[in-house]
Amino acid sequence: MEDWVELGTASTSTEAHLIRILLAREGITLRIDGAALSGALGELPIEMMQIRLWVHPLQLGKAQRLLESRTDNLPIWFCRHCAEENPGEFSVCWHCGHEMPEL
Repeated sequence: MEDWVELGTASTSTEAHLIRILLAREGITLRIDGAALSGALGELPIEMMQIRLWVHPLQLGKAQRLLESRTDNLPIWFCRHCAEENPGEFSVCWHCGHEMPEL
């Protein structure tokens, strides 16, 4: 990818898209490469199945700091509107946009 640098990899397509949302909130554009290959699982070598995340070189440092400061120990929550699972650091549902319920 010309003019883009690799930020890292994601375990799943869902994780990649959640990271995209997290970074977009801070004005960082993320490109995802390989998310559509899950249908070829078992047919392609595992190294080809990796989901790679790319950012503009000028945004790399900020993107790395955001991912490092992410609080993965917050409990997941389920949207009351669409029942979708959301990471603890999200205050609105990634799927439908409804707010996290009060605890």
